[in-house]
Amino acid sequence: CHADLTQYDITFSVTGGLVSTTKGVVQGNSVINIPTGQNVVLTATSAQGCIVTQSITSPNCNCAPINPAVSGGDQKVCSGNTIPTLSAIVSGKNVAANWYDSAKGGNLLKSKSNTFTPTTAGTYYVEAFDTITNCVAFQRTPVQLTIYPTPDISAIVTRIDSATCNGTNLNSDGKIVVKNIANGNKYAYSINGTTGLFYATAITMSTDSVVLSNQPSPTTATVYTIRIYGADSTCYKDVTATLNPTHCPCQITASWIQNSCNNNGTQAFAGDDYFTVSVTASILNGGPSGKYEVVLNNTVLNAGGTTYGQSVTVGGAGILSSNGTSVYILSVRDLDTKLCVSQTFTTAVSAGCSNIGCPPNVICLPVQTLRQKK
Repeated sequence: CHADLTQYDITFSVTGGLVSTTKGVVQGNSVINIPTGQNVVLTATSAQGCIVTQSITSPNCNCAPINPAVSGGDQKVCSGNTIPTLSAIVSGKNVAANWYDSAKGGNLLKSKSNTFTPTTAGTYYVEAFDTITNCVAFQRTPVQLTIYPTPDISAIVTRIDSATCNGTNLNSDGKIVVKNIANGNKYAYSINGTTGLFYATAITMSTDSVVLSNQPSPTTATVYTIRIYGADSTCYKDVTATLNPTHCPCQITASWIQNSCNNNGTQAFAGDDYFTVSVTASILNGGPSGKYEVVLNNTVLNAGGTTYGQSVTVGGAGILSSNGTSVYILSVRDLDTKLCVSQTFTTAVSAGCSNIGCPPNVICLPVQTLRQKK
């Protein structure tokens, strides 16, 4: 509309014909100076005499211009899945959106909403309008919903192999095999969920099977989701497989130092003399705590365990006696895996270290006992 609101202009495009108008003046690809309130009929005539007409309804020049709604994007879905919501964005004060089933006229499907959830496939049209004046944008914005028929995608997990061991070393050779795939085009997989499954990065299938090779052993049972796509990203089938952890044989290495006798602070009493043993251990394929126990006759000498690589000293009065005769057999075992045990350590005989003669700083004198005859 012109600034004085008495006239309006329109623009058009035409291929291979001359355009005439019932109102206003044709100027290039525009018709200008059309009186407000008067409709226009454009006629395009080709060189061969073919004629096409187009009717134009006069705009309401009393309305301020309203920007058309901006589509939130076309949507597509596989049949049987939840239909996505269509959306659009409108701008301006007091401007809202109405949804229709036609580019012009048609049925109002939803009013004053930026979203609309259809029940069937098709193209829907959103119109921006002023809620105060009821003025509308010069055109409606199309938003399309496509519903694809569900393809008959099938797939079966036929094999799950956990990783193997090479002695105490864990190999990364876990394997999952999916076979009998029908109507599949690409596949992708994820671990413990479906995050990261995208058609754009999926792998094209060359056969009717998928083999996931060289998978590392997980620390806990891990669920793989293998997604088989149809012709595009819309329709797919998910199958799952659980890969269990592999526990290779453990190996504990321990170093032992037998310490000297301790008289327990009682120099005149040898019955409580004792000794201790210092231990340091390391492990291959240990349990999750990362700790070890020192065991004597199935009794743990370091309650709660000691972290591998750190030293611990065990023993004491009443445990490892320095009596000149006893020997003890100690071992290290994993705190979590009780059957994982080191080679045993046999202590040497430890002689007592108390002074069972006269206590220090005391003078000992000989005593003679006389016996008198009666």
